[in-house]
Amino acid sequence: NGVKQFVFISTIAVYGEDKEKLDENTSCNAIIPYGKSKFEAEKQLLELNDDNFIVSIIRPPMIYGKNAPGNIDSLVKLVKKIPIIPLANIENKRSFISIQNLLHTIHEIITQEKSGIFLASDDEPLSTSKLIKLIVKNLDKKVYLVKIPFFESLLKLVKPSFHKRLYGSLEVDNSITKEKLNLKNPYSVEDGIKLMINGE
Repeated sequence: NGVKQFVFISTIAVYGEDKEKLDENTSCNAIIPYGKSKFEAEKQLLELNDDNFIVSIIRPPMIYGKNAPGNIDSLVKLVKKIPIIPLANIENKRSFISIQNLLHTIHEIITQEKSGIFLASDDEPLSTSKLIKLIVKNLDKKVYLVKIPFFESLLKLVKPSFHKRLYGSLEVDNSITKEKLNLKNPYSVEDGIKLMINGE
């Protein structure tokens, strides 16, 4: 049909579940079916890449923005309902990307007609505590973050997957992608959270 470029939105789940920091050179070791299926699709698509058909693959972390589902939406709902949250002083590092920054990355890949694999991410990773503070600030609510002894240990025992999302680190270094595209994210993570809360 004359299509010149195919942009495939993949996922950092292709790298597996045991990484705390990753970049474009990190080896893939998909574990969950979602990550495995994305990685298989990537391989099939890359075989089609040639001088007449550009294949571009983007691997983002969790995407947030207006009406986005997932962990950030769960935290927003939590902040709206509960005035005291036992998630203070968490010092993990997790990378996210706002829908605005992701769209900017896609736009640059298309306009520059670049093929290959790209990592997309906001410039700054966030701790769970800082993320909650940004949500609280933009909701203009009074919420107290407290540290409860044994809460983390209990959560790890009862809900290990939930514990990993709240306390674990998953930092994306996409400096190779930024250099390849001469890419600058138009929005900071603070801007992105503000836009999300404002429904933009």
